[in-house]
Amino acid sequence: MLSNRANHRTVALAIAFAVLAAACGDSAPIPPVAVPAPVHAVVLTPAMPSIRVGEGVQLTATPRDAQGRQLHRPVAWQSLAPHIATVSESGVATGVGAGQATIAATSDGVTGEVQLVVAAVEPPVPPVARVVLSDGSLDLELGEEYQVVARTEAADGSLLIGREQYWGASRPEVVQVAGNGQLRALAPGSTVITVSSEGRSAQLTATVHPRPTGALVFDRVSESGNEIFVRALDGTLTRINAGNVSRHPTPSPDGRRIAFAVTQRDLTTGEMLYDLFIVDRNGMNIRHLTKMAGVETDPAWSPDGTKLAFVGSATVGDPYDIFVVDVDGSTVVNLTADMPYSYEQAPAWSPDGSRIAFSSFGLIGTSHIYVMNADGSSRMRVSDDKMRHSLHPTWSPDGQHIAFSSLNGPTGQDIVIVPRSGGAATYIAIPGHQLDPVWSPDGAHLAFTGYVAEVQHVFTMRPNGRVIRQRAAGRNPAWIRP
Repeated sequence: MLSNRANHRTVALAIAFAVLAAACGDSAPIPPVAVPAPVHAVVLTPAMPSIRVGEGVQLTATPRDAQGRQLHRPVAWQSLAPHIATVSESGVATGVGAGQATIAATSDGVTGEVQLVVAAVEPPVPPVARVVLSDGSLDLELGEEYQVVARTEAADGSLLIGREQYWGASRPEVVQVAGNGQLRALAPGSTVITVSSEGRSAQLTATVHPRPTGALVFDRVSESGNEIFVRALDGTLTRINAGNVSRHPTPSPDGRRIAFAVTQRDLTTGEMLYDLFIVDRNGMNIRHLTKMAGVETDPAWSPDGTKLAFVGSATVGDPYDIFVVDVDGSTVVNLTADMPYSYEQAPAWSPDGSRIAFSSFGLIGTSHIYVMNADGSSRMRVSDDKMRHSLHPTWSPDGQHIAFSSLNGPTGQDIVIVPRSGGAATYIAIPGHQLDPVWSPDGAHLAFTGYVAEVQHVFTMRPNGRVIRQRAAGRNPAWIRP
């Protein structure tokens, strides 16, 4: 729209021309005066501009009349949000901060606007500086699956999410590796697992071990009492029909029978009875073996299957001794009658049947591990003074070592392995308490009682403390040969 001053000037010029023409007597027609078209709109392009902070964009403002024709008029620029974007006299808008700014262009009092979107500058994508694995090395059992996690990190240690990872194994026939780090143990042996991302890589060694063979027999405390179970190491669990007051099971060398201790109250006299029984592995043919006046517990079969060593006392409350009984119950012999001021426990036969290891709690105020001949002679202590409260000895299948639990281990009640005649000890330091160790028939594993949330469970592990696996809720494990 024209201003009032411009309109007055135009009218004055027209009158002046008319007066001049009349004075001159010119009869020629007066040419029309062109009146400039007013600005009807100011159109800005691009219509939907967007930039990042620090970037610029050239905006164009075109004044147009009511018929849409372009008018060549001066334009004044303005940003209504200068903290988001500024605009120059030539229409160059520059992003200052993230957000949306209205950019206006005005010509002859008419204003056009456009919304400029300013995006924040994304930080540069850092490259992968290193790959960190969740495990340094792995021990797997045959057929086992395990998830390894690889963390991709920037140079400052921050986690980089969504980076491609490529997994592989140096021996894929030993361990199969999925693209997400899921491992599956296929065959015994060792392999190197490698994961790489953006030229960086990490490795770990995975060793696959054979699974334990045979089965484990153990007792379990439940609401219904104390019962005996067999866990086949293929996973099946079977309850032995041996009553609900049974504990300390031990299988015969051929695995066909199980000896166990029973604690129950005599319904006639009201006295507590602590006797030994034998039952077939299928739960049939339960036989009462011992009927001493005192306590009988902790049975252990001789390697030839003809005798059982056990813990007993003449009467309830008397010190415990180590006894041997024929499997038909005909002959009972006290092997430690000359140790009257001590409590003997947990007898274990050597593989050749010539010696018996046991623990003894005596006047020194702690228990130690001893070895004696099968007739009770030639006793020798194999645990040293540092191994206080040593319990539950077990012989290695080759007869060269004895394992037992000791309260003075590095992390609590640990499993200790010593030569059969005593000497330098090997501590298997595992957090928590480990009790009742027993060697597998092939010497490749140890079973023991451990704790999960204060509940006793049976575990197995390699004799070096590796490949620890939870097998079942229970205690007092013993191996049954395959």
